[in-house]
Amino acid sequence: AKVKTNEQTTMLEALLHKHSNLNDVQVRDLYNTVASTLIWPTITESTVANKRVELGIAIHIGRHGIKDFVNKKSYTVKRSAPKSALTYWTLDGWVAELLYQQKEQRSTSMVTTYHNRLTVVVVLDTCVKYPIGYAIGKQEDTSLIKQALKNAVNHTRELFGTRYKSNQLQTDNFGGAELKDLYSAVTGHYTPARVGNAKAKVIEPYFSYLNKKCQVYFDNWSGFNVDSRKENQPNAEFIQKNRSLLPDENGVRNQIHQLLQMERTTKLVEYKKFFEALPEEDRKPISNEEFLYLFGETHSHTNKLNGDGITPVLLGQSLSFDTFNERFRQYAYMDWAIKYDPEDLTQVLAVNAKSDHNSKVTEVIGSHQFLLDQKYVQPMALYERKDGDGAELSKVQQFNKNLGQKLLNRHDQVNKAVEQTFAMHDELNDTLKKMILPDSTGNYKKLKQAAERKKTVKTEPKQLPVANTDFEIIETDIRQQY
Repeated sequence: AKVKTNEQTTMLEALLHKHSNLNDVQVRDLYNTVASTLIWPTITESTVANKRVELGIAIHIGRHGIKDFVNKKSYTVKRSAPKSALTYWTLDGWVAELLYQQKEQRSTSMVTTYHNRLTVVVVLDTCVKYPIGYAIGKQEDTSLIKQALKNAVNHTRELFGTRYKSNQLQTDNFGGAELKDLYSAVTGHYTPARVGNAKAKVIEPYFSYLNKKCQVYFDNWSGFNVDSRKENQPNAEFIQKNRSLLPDENGVRNQIHQLLQMERTTKLVEYKKFFEALPEEDRKPISNEEFLYLFGETHSHTNKLNGDGITPVLLGQSLSFDTFNERFRQYAYMDWAIKYDPEDLTQVLAVNAKSDHNSKVTEVIGSHQFLLDQKYVQPMALYERKDGDGAELSKVQQFNKNLGQKLLNRHDQVNKAVEQTFAMHDELNDTLKKMILPDSTGNYKKLKQAAERKKTVKTEPKQLPVANTDFEIIETDIRQQY
């Protein structure tokens, strides 16, 4: 009853929604200071407490912020989990609550720290909350996210024989500008969560679930969030006394692998059923060329096509790659950057690029791309031939034969076109004599004689020269090579 005018109400509400979260006594004192000046009735802290409850939603944004309001007070959309695999993936990073010890050099001495934790980026298929991909690192960054997506795509091949992308991918906005193209490439629909909208990220409860599994299985579990109830946290005294028994970094990496492999094994049968529920026409495979372009590492130096194909040094070994795609040889003059998967060097992707005077890659252009296979190694000795060697050799021979024949055919077509030009233009006869240009049969003398006859017989209509058809004696040596 003491706070009834508009001025009094707004004054009390302004004090209650201050970002500093004043308590009831502090609000009472500040309000009464104003009330004494304006001759208003003074109030007690009980009045403030009652008004705080009454104005709950109105003062929430001032006290806790818009993000907290969206996550706790706004209208929540109820959503159902997907009924098929590969329809909705979500991705986020989680600081695994598993402590490890690490030695660090500080000034003149080595110091052991025990508070260290690793970060895991998980790609979750939400149909059964299956961890389709993950990567472990010191901190969440764009590189770790890319590793997790690569692991997800590779894991689909392990499960289903083909690499697939998801129909939809949801992430937060971390590294959005740098990763947007990658996100869009590995999904049909990229739908980032609105900034601050934690409710939209179904992966957050999954991390809480993983944390509880860590609590059960690992003695180096560090607890829940700092705002959790004390009785739910691990015994800090016990951890302090036994800190020398904490695992090292590799030990915790193995624990995380164990945890997520356990998750995969437990849900695998059900997850495969959800994959079978996805119609064939809705599955989105990723080709090897696309995979290497998105996730392959780029070799530091460019290469050119030579007699042995493309020969980069990868992981310390010189390897030869080539392709039966005839178009690749049309671009033999180009510099190629090589994108490769360190776990599988059977194929690489050649992408046109710019380089400096030391052949170091300065820019990947990407307007031309060719998938190259590691070259099959034939034994020199016939004695050492094994099954399959003959078939592989035959493929090379047939490719070379076809390519050579196409080039010869092109050579013939060019010569015929030039012959027609000379035949149609008398003024080129002197040029013809100087160049001694042969026709497609190699018989330049007959072409000269035909030109001379045309000069002497003016009344005869112009006719194209008749090509010699004695092909069995034409360019015999070069054709036999193919």
